[in-house]
Amino acid sequence: MYRNKGCTMAKICSIDGCGRAHNAKGFCSLHYERFLRYGDPLFVQKNRPPNYKVVSCSVEGCCTPIFSKGLCRVHAEKLRKFGNVDAVSALTPRFLDGKPIKCCVDGCEKDVQAKGMCSAHYRRNKLYGDPKADSPVLTKNERRTHICKQRGYVYLSWKGHPAASKNGNVLEHRLVMYEKLGRVLLPGENIHHINGKRADNRPENLELWVTMQPSGQRPEDLVAFAKEILARYGN
Repeated sequence: MYRNKGCTMAKICSIDGCGRAHNAKGFCSLHYERFLRYGDPLFVQKNRPPNYKVVSCSVEGCCTPIFSKGLCRVHAEKLRKFGNVDAVSALTPRFLDGKPIKCCVDGCEKDVQAKGMCSAHYRRNKLYGDPKADSPVLTKNERRTHICKQRGYVYLSWKGHPAASKNGNVLEHRLVMYEKLGRVLLPGENIHHINGKRADNRPENLELWVTMQPSGQRPEDLVAFAKEILARYGN
């Protein structure tokens, strides 16, 4: 069995009235577990009182046993997500006419994930009861910044940048120098903050320093070192 999930078709449990997502062998995870354990996906737990009666869902026409608040699992999920047990689908609609639906928060261009909101605003609403529309949500191309408390340097998260470290962070002063030089720093190069403030990464406050030196003091070593310096920085 299938149901429309936006522009795709999602397979659901083959048990009538279940409506849960397919897991294996045509069953959802609940009915599949019963099938593995008892050989019957509709198995009802034994050792109940003789006068015990299975109470069906309170929604008219639904004969599935209750799960919560007088409702079966499917209708309880619809009530929790949409506030209406008669919702067409227990899944949050994410597509309209084949195009992704955008977050309902003004100014947010992210795609809907749940309850009409993107994942960021939905998480804020779930944690704090308010999507905090006034607080900006970073897009994929925006960079998070933080200052190292121990060293005072400013870091940016920028995975894939040539000047970034393995964890995806790049020092802001290295980024400024990268844009100024058009290349990453070479071995033996570092950046000096003129006013001594490591968080002040204005181009006019940064100087390129060379810390490398020849391995010996023989004349031929000094000449070779001088030629290397001229070749690197002569222009």
